Amino acid sequence: MKHKPTSKIRRTYPLAYTVVMPCYNEEKTVPIMIAETVFVMDSLGKPYEIIVIDDGSTDGSRNLIRKQAAQFPHVQYMCCRNNRGKGSVVREAVLHGKGRYMAFIDGDLDIDPQYLGDFFAILKTNPDVDIVVGSKCEEGAEVEKSLFRRIMSFGYQSINRVLFCLPVKDTQVGLKAFRTEKVRSVFRSLSTKRYAFDLELLIRAIKRECRIMEYPIVVGDVAEISHVSRTEVVGIFRDTMRSYRMYVHTSLRDLPQGRATLRKRSARHVVLYPLSWLSSALTVFL
Repeated sequence: MKHKPTSKIRRTYPLAYTVVMPCYNEEKTVPIMIAETVFVMDSLGKPYEIIVIDDGSTDGSRNLIRKQAAQFPHVQYMCCRNNRGKGSVVREAVLHGKGRYMAFIDGDLDIDPQYLGDFFAILKTNPDVDIVVGSKCEEGAEVEKSLFRRIMSFGYQSINRVLFCLPVKDTQVGLKAFRTEKVRSVFRSLSTKRYAFDLELLIRAIKRECRIMEYPIVVGDVAEISHVSRTEVVGIFRDTMRSYRMYVHTSLRDLPQGRATLRKRSARHVVLYPLSWLSSALTVFL
């Protein structure tokens, strides 16, 4: 018995935009960041929500966010008892969001929320773009960071280009926007809970043929708050190695099997085997 073909079901979204704002010990910046983000989103003239998710802050951030949520009807507040990591809380908030277009932006004032309007406009007017990524490496970008932070960023992005061959120059800027219908499933598959979740997000998005555009932005530096500790450096390296292991195993799994095709594998893929095991071992000891 033949069945009639069914049309593809398209999900409807009650809101135009969702902005996710992760926060951890940002009492000096998050009230200003929320107020400025509300101002930007109001100017777009479409229904929206801002989900501020507190990742187990130990300062006064939690109470300040509650007050802001009571003041602004579009602001929702989510709270974690313990620190779970940026990747974990952003994933949860994205899966909870109701906007057709989504973005996440750090709550530390390093990035001006005015960029949200630019990013959403790109997605609405360019059907060939699924994800817009803020970048410190594009022409026109400015970085107001210390020399140490610039060297760290350059070194990390250089390593990523060698390991993953991503068509993205800067993976770690805390502002990204995307089409919910296209990218939400990518978030469901994420496993990185902390530092390098942006990297895993882009790796998986590219494998699912999401189209990415980089956009130059100005990144500031709140001197008293923005810093990188030794623990964070180790955590970033550990998460990157885990992402690399996932990337290697996925790449090798997707290659055609058989003795004839094995001979045609590039030298790069052959080298990936031992490097995959090395990265696995490093993530155990770090």
